[in-house]
Order: sequence, then C-alpha cells, then structure tokens
Amino acid sequence: MKKSKQYHLVRIVGIVLAAIFLFSAVKLAGSIMEKNAQERLAEDRATAPTSESWGSRVEYNDTKYHRRNDVSSVLFLGIDYGITVQKEGNMGTGGRSDTIMLFILDDRTSTIQTLLIPRETMVNVDLYKANGDYAFSGPAQLTLQYAYGDSPKRSCYLSKRKVSELLYGTRIDACVSLSAEGIGQIIDSIGGISVTLSEDYEDEEVSYPKGTVVELTGENVEHFVRFRELESGANMVRMNRHYDILEGLLAKLKGSKTEDLVEQMSDAADRYVESDLDADTLKKLTTYRMEDEYIMLPGELVQGESFDEYYVDEEALKALLLELFYEER
Repeated sequence: MKKSKQYHLVRIVGIVLAAIFLFSAVKLAGSIMEKNAQERLAEDRATAPTSESWGSRVEYNDTKYHRRNDVSSVLFLGIDYGITVQKEGNMGTGGRSDTIMLFILDDRTSTIQTLLIPRETMVNVDLYKANGDYAFSGPAQLTLQYAYGDSPKRSCYLSKRKVSELLYGTRIDACVSLSAEGIGQIIDSIGGISVTLSEDYEDEEVSYPKGTVVELTGENVEHFVRFRELESGANMVRMNRHYDILEGLLAKLKGSKTEDLVEQMSDAADRYVESDLDADTLKKLTTYRMEDEYIMLPGELVQGESFDEYYVDEEALKALLLELFYEER
C-alpha cells in the first residue's frame, strides 16, 4: 500500500462527503431505491458488451478464493462539466469524472478503505449515439466514460459499470457524484474558507508561494479547483489543491457548530449531487472508521501522444482485488 500526504485527502473527503450526504440523502433513500430498481431494468436492455469478469469463486495461483458477502463498495465521482467530448462522430456532453475514488466498506472490521483510481486510466470507453443507442467501445481515459450519459444518473451508471469492468467485475453497490459547479455554492453557503497552500500555485492571473493563506469564495474556488497546466502529471499537482480545500473545509467545520454548517452545505449541494446510496450504506459511511492509508490503483502513468495515459498492472490488480474482496476457501 502506498502512503503519502494525499492519504489525508481521503480522510477529509470521507468526513465531508459523509456529513453532506447524511443530511441530503437519507430522506430520499426509500424512493431512490425503488426508482433505481426500475431504471436499471431499462438500462440493462441497452447495455454495451463487457469484458470477462470474475464470479463469486476464483482460482488464482492454484489457490481457491470465495467472494466475501460482508464487503461492499461506493464509487465517488467529482464531475467537471462544460467539456464536450467527440470521438468518431459520437458526442459526449455529460462532463468528465476528474476525481474517481472507490470506498470499500468492511463489515467485519467496521472500516472504510479507499482505492484511488487515476482519471487517466486507460479503458475501452463505451460510446453512445445521440439517441442513446450503443455505438462502439474504444480506448480512452476512464474520465471520459461519464460524458456519454444523457443525465447525471445515466452517467453515474455508465461510470460505475466501467469501473466494475476495470476491476474484473467487482460489484459496486452505490455511486455518488458531485459536480464542480456545486463547490462554489457549498463554499458560499458557509461564508467562504481560508486555505493554506501546500505547494506553490500560479495561474494566468496570480502567483502564490507555498504557505500562502488564500481566501476562497464561491466566485474564485471553482477556478482554483479546476485549473491545471497542460503538461504531463499536472492532474496529480491539482489533487494537492483539492487536499488544501478540503482541509480548509474541515477547519471551518471544527471551528463552528458543525451540524448547522453541514446542513447549510447540504442544502447548497443538493442540485449538484447524484446518488443511489441506500440508508444502510449511508449509516456505514458515517460510522465506520476511515483507514489512514489509501490504495492507489496499481499501474504506471506515461505520456501519450496527446495526453497522459495510466496503464494498470494487471497481476498486481488481481492480487489486490483478492485481498480486498475475497478470502481463501
């Protein structure tokens, strides 16, 4: 397992997201579950072909494994809208999932482990025509799969299925997405935050050295979240700013009446959140302990012809999935 400063990001994401969704999603859980069950049946009739996947029993290196029933997972997607994706005449207008995290909930230990999945991970993205019909699959960054849904719900479904496929058919029990536009609303709802930069920051208009305290409001936070240089590895640098923002949010929560602020954040975020969490999973997210260490999807980042490409180490991934979701039988 890989540990660094960014593991704090995972802990803060878990705390802030759990708090936000506890207030905004519990009251919707019952209707969401019934509605999603009906919509998934319709979605399944028009799904694209998927690759071979593992089942409940796996044999690997002459050892037999059985899928644990007391481990579940929740996919979190941070969405950047405003970019239209076009590939061989097929348009994707749903935005991109620039943050991809899989929260793994273990009922035996009451803990949450986090798998970070780089947005640049190369997969066969499923493309759809304007009328919603499946067109074909082609190699592209995982972040683009979200673009080919015609609604946040459909985009979440497509992304959840694609991440499951990437992880050898591992079941993903729920998905939560939050659009970048919602961040400004959240920040304004609590009167702004103070952020201490963990690294030097420079964009088209300003330049701040590491350690500078920056006041963020709804007016400037979205640019602060989204901006990155057009160079290899720039997204990893941007992740540090996400960490800084979340630390600022957590500091604000600790310094005030937490419940009041969280309720304000929840109301502000409501229209920017898509979720199919049920009440039981929500309870786990808010009560289970977040592990200090995060897991990075095993692989390597390389610079492609037009953009960064992250290639999974398949053997390392198989071993990781067996550790997280299976046990010897």
